[in-house]
Amino acid sequence: MTQHSHAGSPTIMDRQAAFVRLEGDEVLLTELIALFLRDCPTMLASLREAVARQDGKAVMHAAHYLKGSAQEICAGSTCIAAQNMECIGRSGLWIRADHTLAMLGTELNGLLALLSAGRPVDGGAARGPGADRALPHPSTHKAEQ
Repeated sequence: MTQHSHAGSPTIMDRQAAFVRLEGDEVLLTELIALFLRDCPTMLASLREAVARQDGKAVMHAAHYLKGSAQEICAGSTCIAAQNMECIGRSGLWIRADHTLAMLGTELNGLLALLSAGRPVDGGAARGPGADRALPHPSTHKAEQ
């Protein structure tokens, strides 16, 4: 199933492209989704902390990890949002960091909802550790400091 955020936009997840990328290996796709569900909350928390510290290297590392993980499962809009965050870390344009982080959080919430519902992989096999945890809105990282 391909999910579009709106006409002409990158997809939330392109299941067909993921199968082509993985040569039709549904077991591998299921494993990659489970890893994404497990690791995403931790990496997003690391990214938020790095943005709060304005630590460019840490922002680039966490955003790059999220981008690569999203690429593996053909989650286009999340991949683009993570790439934008990676550019913030590289450039040091912190004035755009909160907005860009909020956009990434929005894309991740949509992707996690899709994956947690089990729609991209038959039988709900996309469920994994952390799948039931909702991600807090990106603006809450300031309030937690």
